[in-house]
Amino acid sequence: MTKNTKPRIAIPTCRIRRCLEGQVALVTGASSGIGRAIAIALGQAGAAVGVNYGGNASAADAVVAEIRDGGGQAITVQADVSDEQQVVAMFEAVTA
Repeated sequence: MTKNTKPRIAIPTCRIRRCLEGQVALVTGASSGIGRAIAIALGQAGAAVGVNYGGNASAADAVVAEIRDGGGQAITVQADVSDEQQVVAMFEAVTA
């Protein structure tokens, strides 16, 4: 290896296990950041995912599309989690 050559990075791959098949998950703030990553991971693991968002419907739709493209089930649910009535409605929508 020369001074300007960097070692090749090896990232191990593993088969995704669908260990959450038949389960339902609701992820708040799932349209971006950590919530997005968690929602996608839960979908890959087999859970049906409720993707909660506060205001960016198109970002939430993109998360749902990614989960569905991977063979999972997902819906978007708009709710302000600081409003109890909206939270109750969100849970009702996801459990339906």
